Amino acid sequence: MNFMNHLEKQYDGVIIILFLMMLSYLLSLFTPFSGNKVMPSYCNQGHFDIVVGISGKNIDGGIYFLPPKTRLGEFLHNLKIQESASFDKELPNIPLKNAQNIFLLKGNKINITEMNAAQKLILDIPININEMSIQELTLIPGIGLKRAEQIIQLREKRGGIKAVEDLMMIKGIKEKTLEKIKGYFCTGNDCRK
Repeated sequence: MNFMNHLEKQYDGVIIILFLMMLSYLLSLFTPFSGNKVMPSYCNQGHFDIVVGISGKNIDGGIYFLPPKTRLGEFLHNLKIQESASFDKELPNIPLKNAQNIFLLKGNKINITEMNAAQKLILDIPININEMSIQELTLIPGIGLKRAEQIIQLREKRGGIKAVEDLMMIKGIKEKTLEKIKGYFCTGNDCRK
């Protein structure tokens, strides 16, 4: 009988441990990460038109999804990186655009560049097909080296691709293939920056 009591206690202990593990997991799904990163106050507003990356010396870099019309100074202030007054007077008023990388350099210098094609693909940001290299085109699922070369040739022949649907002029690209790849591309005015 003593052996059975011992087994029952072990069984109860396992049940309690499993319950606590499940409870911990569920709580982690609904509780924001409480590490060193500071989340801007507007990150919970729910409407994001701008995706930017930030990195630099002595900061934790990251990708941020921002509401429309966010300005650089506001973004830096909300991240509590540095007082915007210590930067060039014009910088805080610069409106951020989609798919930008912000690099904080020594001496309160800031370098803002456009994200590369790989970053945009990971973040599901369409890429201007008229600016992509052969190597960048091959990053798109379903586009190999031969198809990338055909796209470049079409682009050069027509003086640019006016609409993603122009890709159907390439032999082997039909509606089904176009449906699979068109979300990766934009052209001219269709590209949000």
